[in-house]
Amino acid sequence: MAGRISGSVTDSSGAAVPGADTRLLLPGGAKPVLATQTSAEGIYRFTGVAPGSYDLTVEARGFSQFTSRGVKVDPARETAEAG
Repeated sequence: MAGRISGSVTDSSGAAVPGADTRLLLPGGAKPVLATQTSAEGIYRFTGVAPGSYDLTVEARGFSQFTSRGVKVDPARETAEAG
């Protein structure tokens, strides 16, 4: 059974950041398990994610890299993370 992770990427003013590279990695890993880009509304979504703990990184031109560590995926619910 697989889970989902979704969220939004915004700047300091709350405006959406479209086209941000969003990656899901195993803790301490360098190669993404899954990768996507945010939509025009700054939304990203990963589906079919195996249960477990992951690191989520977000990068966009003109912004510092953001990392959320220990993101837990539970197939019984959708995990929401903001970047």
